[in-house]
Amino acid sequence: MYEKTWELHPIVISRKFHRCAYGRKLLAELERIALEKGFIGIFAGSDDETDSTSLSDSDITAENIFHEIVNIKNYKHHPYEFYKKCVYSIVGIIPNANGDRKPDIWLWKDIRKNI
Repeated sequence: MYEKTWELHPIVISRKFHRCAYGRKLLAELERIALEKGFIGIFAGSDDETDSTSLSDSDITAENIFHEIVNIKNYKHHPYEFYKKCVYSIVGIIPNANGDRKPDIWLWKDIRKNI
């Protein structure tokens, strides 16, 4: 998608292996390979189609978008929290990407900071 940023499509780890560090290891290896190839960042989108975050509680507008992002709450184990633990930052959202109040949450990480 971008010249110096890889786009990551969903990582899926079976629920029985959650909290075993497989997701973190997979992501770390991807980041290592991307850095080796000269990329500086990784971008991931994480849809909220199941009302799993507080972003589905209100209509997002230009006036409240930043407030809603800063104050996001995770209701149902939404994956954005996994990415945040892996030092990804929410850099934006597409408010109604998947229908009314069903946003796509955009996350990005500067992988050069792992050096």
